[in-house]
Amino acid sequence: MGSCTAVGANVAEADEAMSDRDFCKSLAIALQELNESCFWFGLAGRKQWVPCGELAWLMEESRQLKLIVATIIKKTRSRHRSD
Repeated sequence: MGSCTAVGANVAEADEAMSDRDFCKSLAIALQELNESCFWFGLAGRKQWVPCGELAWLMEESRQLKLIVATIIKKTRSRHRSD
């Protein structure tokens, strides 16, 4: 479960980015970290290290965060292209 901490750190770094490119780079790393978190949640459920019912909300939160972060990246990049 400790893998999730990098998501917040990278989003905080994106908040302090000096450019749109740096902003998107930090968010892209956060997105990769969310993917890794989903991997670990799935593995923990399959191996029954944690009951699957307790992981369901974490998986859904991760899915929602992935959609949000991906949308922010997409909109930032498209705004940058149209300038």
